[in-house]
Amino acid sequence: MPASGTRTFRETDRFEASLRQTQIESVITPVGQFSANLIWAELHHLKALRCEEEFPRIAYLKLPLHLVFVAFAHSGGTPTWSGMPSRMDEIILFARGEHFHQTTAESCGWSAIAVDPGWLEGCAHALTAEPFLTTTNGLFLRPNARALTGLRRLHARACRLALTKPQILTHPEVARALEQNLVETLVNCVTTAKNSGIRRISAPGGAVMAAFEEALAGQISRQLPMSELCRQLGVSHQMLWSCCTKTVGLGPHRYMRLRRLKLVRLALGNADPDATTVSEIARNYGFTELGRFAELYRATYGENPAVTLRRTRETRFCAARKFINSA
Repeated sequence: MPASGTRTFRETDRFEASLRQTQIESVITPVGQFSANLIWAELHHLKALRCEEEFPRIAYLKLPLHLVFVAFAHSGGTPTWSGMPSRMDEIILFARGEHFHQTTAESCGWSAIAVDPGWLEGCAHALTAEPFLTTTNGLFLRPNARALTGLRRLHARACRLALTKPQILTHPEVARALEQNLVETLVNCVTTAKNSGIRRISAPGGAVMAAFEEALAGQISRQLPMSELCRQLGVSHQMLWSCCTKTVGLGPHRYMRLRRLKLVRLALGNADPDATTVSEIARNYGFTELGRFAELYRATYGENPAVTLRRTRETRFCAARKFINSA
């Protein structure tokens, strides 16, 4: 059944959970701050997403096998995909199951369409008698200006309805008509791009970075020595440093540290302040020098880790009081 919604996020974990369909593995914020406003309109075979973000961040995504994704920037700076910057006059087409990093260097607005590949292939064949590019990995496509403008307009209309008149989108025929217009315009964009410009997302360090992320995910409770990490990946330190800086704009040491700090912040926010301490949580994620850890945490998030933990108690107290007052 068609549905829609909108939410504002100040913490990365809630943002990740809301986009679980795209299988976001992690969102890292180099400056510690995060703010995103997300609007979505879920139709019959297609889901439209529109997001506005205020701060730079790094995301590692593992797309599901049952959906094809198309993305494009609509305001502000353009995201970088696996180290390759996109352009405002392009759309980015991802095949099923792709792994990649997406980074933003400033405030930006991006849009995405997630669509059932079988339905999309059928629509494309009916419209053009040609197969759609759903099996081709990572393509930057440059449609003609009229086709791209049409896609932006229809996508914005769907998200505007989700924001201002969500009840309209629950009507099956309205959702079906909007969905049909969107897919026709999307197919037109891809068709015109075949003549005006296609470039492949060619990230030579993509396999290394995917293996790097898997290694980090399997060792979240300790700080991996660089020599051990490189031995696991079968690459030199220079190669890992080169792949990491080109893909996410950070060296592997700093990226790993930010990743563990993010996990500590999440654990502090979920912990019971009466049953655990900051030092216990820090050690669980490989921070053994607690003074240095506190400095890093404060420099990244603008507050002491004890303040984050104490806020958990205050949040729970407020929630309990609200429950009691409503009973």
